[in-house]
Amino acid sequence: MFLFSQVNSSDSTFQVISYFDKGEKQNYTISTVKYSVNGSDTTLKEKITYEVEVTVIDSSEKEYTIQWWYKNFKIDNTSGNPSMDRLNSIANNCKVIYKTDEMGTFKGVVNWREVRDYLNQSFEVLRKEFNNEPGLDQIYKTFQETYSSKEAIESVAIQDIIHFHSFHGAKYKLGEELRGVIQLPNVYGKKPFDAEFVAYLDELNFEDLNGILRYEQVVDKSQLAEATYRFMCELAENAHQPKPSKEVVSDLSNEVISGTCIHNTGWVIYSLETKIVKLGGVYNVNERTIELQ
Repeated sequence: MFLFSQVNSSDSTFQVISYFDKGEKQNYTISTVKYSVNGSDTTLKEKITYEVEVTVIDSSEKEYTIQWWYKNFKIDNTSGNPSMDRLNSIANNCKVIYKTDEMGTFKGVVNWREVRDYLNQSFEVLRKEFNNEPGLDQIYKTFQETYSSKEAIESVAIQDIIHFHSFHGAKYKLGEELRGVIQLPNVYGKKPFDAEFVAYLDELNFEDLNGILRYEQVVDKSQLAEATYRFMCELAENAHQPKPSKEVVSDLSNEVISGTCIHNTGWVIYSLETKIVKLGGVYNVNERTIELQ
């Protein structure tokens, strides 16, 4: 009875709800590509591809419990640094269990302690293997801080899961936009950033029972510049260097553009998210694709 409940031809709406069954399983290929653009020059920095087995391990009227099993990492790192390749694949064979509400909106990671311990143990193996690697201790310190808590893991470590569920829980209508302001984690300080967003239904495919949705997000430039400049000054002070000029962050911007094709059942078919950070005329781009196998 749920088959046609999301794609509504009478009013051209698409309500993104998860209609998952307990024990249902889907496999995805995920890839992230990082590159920079400076004028006409494009430089590939890194490409990571991995697979995720997504299993609905429990369901009720109020929520779903879902497991993501990360595996088969492949790294294309232009730096040629084996330790960084291993670091980028440190989540290989890690299992993340989380809950959503009945609509499919992300609620939180259930086994965050197990995820933290798994990643820390994997990093300890890496550190012993590359014990003479310059700067690895500092990377380890940063790594521990990044994955030390439930909040940190949810804001940094599982961006692909957040990406996967980003449209769930809302109803979209062709020709209408959902606009608002959200708060985003601030890696340079405790106070979060404000970001304006717009989300809308771009296409509604009745025969294929899917919809294509778009999302755009822009971080408040003044907040971003202030936090970034303060962080740069702290780095300069720690290195006993003069403070940089505020001009270095005058054109700083951070935006996200995404497009996602979602089936009537709530499963993502394909999604592309592009994050663009501009500084000093250089665009640093991070693209993530999620594709149903």
